[in-house]
Amino acid sequence: MTRPHTPTRASRARGALLGLSAGGTALLELATILGEELLLPELDLGRAVERWVRVLDSVNDLPADVVTALGELRDRGAPLPPGEPGGAAGLAVHVLPVALLTADTPANLLSGSWHLAALTHPSAEATWSAVAFNVALARLLQGHRDFVADVTEALRSNEAPEAVLARVRRLPVTRREELVPSAPDAARALETVLWLSWHEPKSRRGLEWLATEAAPSATRAAAAALYGAHRGEEEIGGLVALSPEQRAPAIALADRLARNAAPA
Repeated sequence: MTRPHTPTRASRARGALLGLSAGGTALLELATILGEELLLPELDLGRAVERWVRVLDSVNDLPADVVTALGELRDRGAPLPPGEPGGAAGLAVHVLPVALLTADTPANLLSGSWHLAALTHPSAEATWSAVAFNVALARLLQGHRDFVADVTEALRSNEAPEAVLARVRRLPVTRREELVPSAPDAARALETVLWLSWHEPKSRRGLEWLATEAAPSATRAAAAALYGAHRGEEEIGGLVALSPEQRAPAIALADRLARNAAPA
């Protein structure tokens, strides 16, 4: 039975997806495309990438590293090999719809998050940071406050890079002054957003701190998405600047993903 003032699963899904717009509408657009493709009977990666690439011509607030990565996908027609320069460095927040759809099926959550993040963020630290982000978000969607153990186990059992695993393990004792919210790399961004979700209960204060610290757009988007997954649409809706025309399709997509989520 849902306690009074406890967000429903649908409200958490809406809050998570809407939260991405804290980093700009382009990141929300990439996630929307992926969410729509995931809902089709069979995922066509080629078509999803083609639609992502078209975003380059329709919006102007994509992070610079994502612009470069999408440009490489357009020109090569395939993902960059891991370790080759050109992939995005920050958090691959556009894989968030994977968590909305597979939060209750851990194997699908890990596999889907890793492979889809690798299309634009091929480095090991970036792909596993995206996985860690989605695992944490899935726990929040399920109504659990504690995600550190689950994220740690997902990373440890899959031999994720120590640079990512160590930051997650230390989260309960990490101090704010140890964070580097302005850092462009995925491991530091992951550490910052998970720390905020764990230690800073007031979402407005957490997001304002990120703005003050000049955090990258993907970091701001990820933090707001985690707050939305924890506190629901009502909490995050007033903290993001979206018109009714922009909100409506995002809300409808979040509802469809939550409704079609695979059972455990």
